Amino acid sequence: LDSGRVIYSGPVEDAVGYFERMGYVIPERMDVAEWLQSLPTADGGKYLTTKSGDSRRRHLTSAQFAEAFVASPLGASIKEEIKKPLESEVFGFIKAKEFSEQYRNPWYKSVWLVFCRELLLWRRDVYNLRAKIAQDILMGVIVGTVFWQTKDAGAILGVCFQVLLMMALGSMIATPRQVDKRAIFYKHQDANFFPTWTFVVGRSLATFPQALIDSVIYGTLVFFFVGLSYQDGATIANYFVFLLLVLLTAYSASLIFAIFSSALRDKAACQAGMAVLLVIMIIFSGFTVQPDVLPSYYIWIYWSNFFAWMLRSMVVNEFQSGAYDDINPLSGLTLGETVLDRFGFTFNGEPMEYSWVWYGVAFAAGIGLLSIVASTFFLSKVRYETGKSTESKTKMSSVENERGTPVDDSFDLPFKKANISFKGIRYTVKASTSSESISLLQGVDGFIEPGKLTALMGSSLMEVLALRKTSGEIEGEIRVNGHLQEKDSFRRCTGFVPQFDVQSPQLTVLETVKFSAKLRLDENDRAITKDKVDRFVTKVLRMLELSSIRHSVVGDDLSGGLSFEQRKRLAIAVELVANPSIIFLDEPTSGLDARAASLVMKGLKGIAATGRAVCATIHQPSQAIFNSFDSLLLLKRGGSVVYFGDLGLQSSNLIRYLERFDSTPPIQPGENAATWMLKCIGAGSSNSSDEPYDYAQAYASSVERRKCLAKIAEIQREASSEQNEITYRAKYATCKRTQSRSVFKRLMTIYWRSPSYNLLRVVVSVVVALILGAVYVSQRTPENEGDMNSRITSIFVSSMFLGVSSFNTILALFETERNMFYRHKSSLMYNSSSINLAFTFAEIPFICWAAMAFIVIFYFMVGFAAEAAKFFTYYLFFTLTLATFTYLGQMLTALLRDAETAQLLGSAVAGMSALFCGILIKPQFIPSF
Repeated sequence: LDSGRVIYSGPVEDAVGYFERMGYVIPERMDVAEWLQSLPTADGGKYLTTKSGDSRRRHLTSAQFAEAFVASPLGASIKEEIKKPLESEVFGFIKAKEFSEQYRNPWYKSVWLVFCRELLLWRRDVYNLRAKIAQDILMGVIVGTVFWQTKDAGAILGVCFQVLLMMALGSMIATPRQVDKRAIFYKHQDANFFPTWTFVVGRSLATFPQALIDSVIYGTLVFFFVGLSYQDGATIANYFVFLLLVLLTAYSASLIFAIFSSALRDKAACQAGMAVLLVIMIIFSGFTVQPDVLPSYYIWIYWSNFFAWMLRSMVVNEFQSGAYDDINPLSGLTLGETVLDRFGFTFNGEPMEYSWVWYGVAFAAGIGLLSIVASTFFLSKVRYETGKSTESKTKMSSVENERGTPVDDSFDLPFKKANISFKGIRYTVKASTSSESISLLQGVDGFIEPGKLTALMGSSLMEVLALRKTSGEIEGEIRVNGHLQEKDSFRRCTGFVPQFDVQSPQLTVLETVKFSAKLRLDENDRAITKDKVDRFVTKVLRMLELSSIRHSVVGDDLSGGLSFEQRKRLAIAVELVANPSIIFLDEPTSGLDARAASLVMKGLKGIAATGRAVCATIHQPSQAIFNSFDSLLLLKRGGSVVYFGDLGLQSSNLIRYLERFDSTPPIQPGENAATWMLKCIGAGSSNSSDEPYDYAQAYASSVERRKCLAKIAEIQREASSEQNEITYRAKYATCKRTQSRSVFKRLMTIYWRSPSYNLLRVVVSVVVALILGAVYVSQRTPENEGDMNSRITSIFVSSMFLGVSSFNTILALFETERNMFYRHKSSLMYNSSSINLAFTFAEIPFICWAAMAFIVIFYFMVGFAAEAAKFFTYYLFFTLTLATFTYLGQMLTALLRDAETAQLLGSAVAGMSALFCGILIKPQFIPSF
């Protein structure tokens, strides 16, 4: 197929002959599949031969190839076959049970398989499992000791609310992970693994063990430390009912929040949606605003609120347990009923009876089932495609001119040519499953010359040479132009392209490349002017054929963006504009088709032609790619050198070297030299025995190795002169001011193009302000103590949970940019203080906007004093609250392994902040310790 057209369909063994009859000839040393792929491209014309006297033969286009196939006997036979009616056995085959049913397994087996898989993933995430248990124990002890053996009814109400809050915050942690796994579900759904509802049910069941662990550990510690009732009229059954309610809260909350991971596009939107829902549930739970204070138009939210039913059940379980049955002589009610009446837990004017506990249990079960149905609906009806490519495609055929920019393909920035020589390189790491050491490199010698493409086939060597290994023990000598490798100067004079590079998805190709050039080209070098930098960037984009997509955003799998192959070339461009003397590339052609790989190799050869040393690792390359390299360093398993030297034309030097050993089978016509080479060193056997021939030992005593050592010695002799030593006056190419300004400008662009982060938090602030303000707009002046307490609690809830929302939404964006910083740090682009300042100042305007959006609505709807001083004082402290939680999120993400762990610890910090803010327990009642 080419461009959606069929250019051949028939027996594999006839494919070459079919195209040879059309005048195309396959070279002797070329892979058949690679040749077939290149025929309909512009490169296919070089395989066309013309017979004597026939000068009219021209290279066919893709459409002409397709027309020729339709007119061929093969094409005609296919048309005839299509016209024939299907035979009876074919109908029977199609109607077989395995093809008539949509899914292979019955529904109950699908549920079981999904459950087992999700449970296995949960069990293997030992890091987060241990962290969650530690959080349960820590928070259980803290809450229990703060409310130690309390008898105050208000404090007990605060304990019940705190338990609900902790379970809800803990349940929010799993939702972002479900967003990441959604692409896997889409793949399974497309392959008819299971019905959507069985996936949701199986996944939901797999969350039950975590909810059970949380409820048992946290609930037990709180219950007995606080001294909730299980004797003196109550029974131990009250303890088990309490645990049941905690379990239902944790489990049902996880099912409710799972709806957001099914319905919304990304993590930021999920975090914002969950924050709004949590605020609504808390406001109308009966704790923030007493039920008898709620306006009549909002009372329906109270009765449909999951949080309210759980809080009501917990409170009734405690105060109707039998431990509060003493009669109050003034009201004729029991002490428990008096407390329930005081806090508004009444129905038809009477304190709620114990049966309301079971109503809450039934409501939790019902809301859980509805959540499963909702998740199933959204997963079935709403789908966010992943992996979409940008609409602007690279033009493969010609290099287009940049409008308004002078084009000069010969232009280049000055750089000092460099070679790398290395001798006796050994690399040892600790085994992951034992205390033994594993040797990955064993005495490797070699060199990389400027102006040449050098291929490395073997693990770890390139990362060791490029100073990218951060673990293990490295021995040996590495020199640059004969001088010992110096860490900082080496990082500045080299570029490193990882196999899977990361770039900020919000930036365009041109912005990404210019940022690298801005911070990696020496600003103190008078030869490097702004005009020359722009010309150099233009040349690099043209060389790698990125000009046509220079204004396209990089994007990501969710939002769409550059293709995998375009990202590869962008990663090379980012390193090349740093004007390195040496550039390393980790498997630059892996995962690319023949045409895309050819495009990358064309760019690499252009880089080498400028006099730079190019070193790339390759893995089972095609013949064309392999022959593009000038030199090869081949390692066998264990890290010993098998061959090092020039490849020669069509790999002739390598072939001659290996064929001189009796154990080497001769290469066959058309056989890929790279594939043949790997087969030889992995399966060669000597004539005298069946033991594998040791090519590494043969190389160690060969003429090729002696030539290599002689060249290394020659390079070292040239080091007597300091003229070829590559040194720099400073560690970084730019001053701190340039770094800070450039990083801040880049980060502001990223923020401005991230509406799912910044616009959403403003929207959340407005929504929460309207909901809270509407509670009090009809009664702007408090009439009693309950009204005043409700307002104070509303201030607490708004500050606390908009702060938590700010904390949660920063995590994903900061984690992405943190990983980018690691990448930039390894290239010495800027120091950590620059990114710290950038994140600090970039947040300020957005925090101020979000705070103002909330305050302007909430402050006046509630009826607070219309005085400028009080208004701006409230605005100041509210802004500082949002800033504190935002910067806390940045700190924890920078400190911990990932955003999920940061959110886990952040929920504990939020719980402690709520506990000690003076609302759940008055400051005078907090224990002195």
